Amino acid sequence: MSSKVRRRNRSTRARVAMIAVVALVFALLQGLSDPAPAHAGDVLPSGQLQAKLYNVTPYTLTAVGGWSEYGNATPATVPPGGAALYDVDGSDVLSGGTFCPDDWVNQLNGWVTWKADVLGGPPEYLTVSVHGTRSHSDWGCWQPKGQIYPAVDVWNTTTPPPAGWTYADGAPGPQTIDPQLTYTHNLPTVLDQTIGVTGDWTLDARTPLGHGLDEALDSICGEPSPNCSFTQTEPFKWSLGTPSVAGEALNCAATGNPDSLSLDYTSTQSASLTVGGSVSADTETTLFGVIGAKIAIKLEAQHQWTETNSFTRTSKVDVPPQNTGLIWIAPSIGAVTGTLKLTSGPATFTLTNFSQTRSGVARDDATPAYNALTEIRPSTAAETKAFCSAPTGTKASGKAGVGKAAKVVPGKGVGKQMLGLPRDAKLLGQPLVKSPRSNRSAVANDCRVLDPQCAMVAGRGGTWVYDDLAVIFGADHRVSALIYSGPGRTAQGVGVGSTLRAVRRAYSGIVCRSNPGATNCTLRGKDSSHRPVQTVFHFSGTKGHLMSDKVMIYRVDSRLGR
Repeated sequence: MSSKVRRRNRSTRARVAMIAVVALVFALLQGLSDPAPAHAGDVLPSGQLQAKLYNVTPYTLTAVGGWSEYGNATPATVPPGGAALYDVDGSDVLSGGTFCPDDWVNQLNGWVTWKADVLGGPPEYLTVSVHGTRSHSDWGCWQPKGQIYPAVDVWNTTTPPPAGWTYADGAPGPQTIDPQLTYTHNLPTVLDQTIGVTGDWTLDARTPLGHGLDEALDSICGEPSPNCSFTQTEPFKWSLGTPSVAGEALNCAATGNPDSLSLDYTSTQSASLTVGGSVSADTETTLFGVIGAKIAIKLEAQHQWTETNSFTRTSKVDVPPQNTGLIWIAPSIGAVTGTLKLTSGPATFTLTNFSQTRSGVARDDATPAYNALTEIRPSTAAETKAFCSAPTGTKASGKAGVGKAAKVVPGKGVGKQMLGLPRDAKLLGQPLVKSPRSNRSAVANDCRVLDPQCAMVAGRGGTWVYDDLAVIFGADHRVSALIYSGPGRTAQGVGVGSTLRAVRRAYSGIVCRSNPGATNCTLRGKDSSHRPVQTVFHFSGTKGHLMSDKVMIYRVDSRLGR
């Protein structure tokens, strides 16, 4: 099908009738809101023609270049749903002088070109060519009375125009066969051009589709009311992920029976799509929800397909004296494949073999989201020196006290200082300083000074201060928050002194925000009582050299709504 249509503006009456018809078409095509008011295209007193290009496609129309016999021709890149001016210089404007004061005329010969990386096809180049006479005559000095407009051609080709091309040469390149992009002249006003999409397109999501797919997903599925739907076409495929060490515990006793030691570790769900390596986070979230709402899976597991969370778990392992116990976890991995349908105005895109793979989701009641494996081996000399500094006969575990061997457990605590423990020195250790009995808010604990988004339960039960830890108590006299600045690490190996990049790499679901003078990264979760908790890594330093200097773990005040 030829993509060239050459329409000339012949009379005022014909032009008005055409505008009335295409205005209705424009309203139907307008799938995305127009960011700017309509612009009446015309020649300025300088002789330059200005008009607008309206983009009602899911693609960015990238400015390529232009040419004019009388100077310059300049297009502007137009985002999906946007509009931008294009300029074509014309000849000097000749006026009617004393006898015809309101008459004027000039000549135009130039073009501007845009490129669209369309979905499932080669790039399409749109060239708007403007040529001929523009005149206005009330007296008939230059032309017959009335308005004369230049001719406007729109070409859709697979290459941009070559150097030196003019409208008299014919098509500026090989014309696109079955183009996706359409155009409408004089819409919404004279000399403006409106670019849309049309047709039904079916593509295999496993094939290389180019840049157009990510852009189309962002434009269509990233909207508040996305025009995309998913249909499952194949049974679930399940596999076991690669095991990784989640944590370790040492039994420092010289002799005796094995001890049952508890290990806390964090498991983070993750998800990926067949395609869309450059789609926005909002689009990914929307697509996960669209897919999760349509898959044939148990209701409990369905929530695991629509959310990406970090969970803190506890496992037990029996460790003989002078041995180390390790917990390995291997996530259950599920993959669902189906058809994703996108709708943009009169065009539809059907993506077959579109799949989502999710790590850490329960297959059924008998298959956990994570499989815990244990390993027992003799402790190395380095491990014994690092973790068994206490007198012989004691044990070191994931709940070691605050100090060199302390372990930071997101959502739970640091060493033996855990959320929910009572305000008891026998359990927590003797503090260096005890604050006033009641803090009216968490501000006294530096919470909102460190993080303006802090949602910590108010420390009404006071604060106990240790060498590198502040333990804050709620009104129930139980630990409600911890602010830690010591050398302890999480099971993922991060803590105070870690870089922003290392923390982000350790926790894929973490949310980071920057404020003047500081950056905070937050992990959200729930404790054993299903109360919301947050773990916040606070960073300081200069941009590009941010280091964590504090870790906050606290129960969330539900009234703050975070």
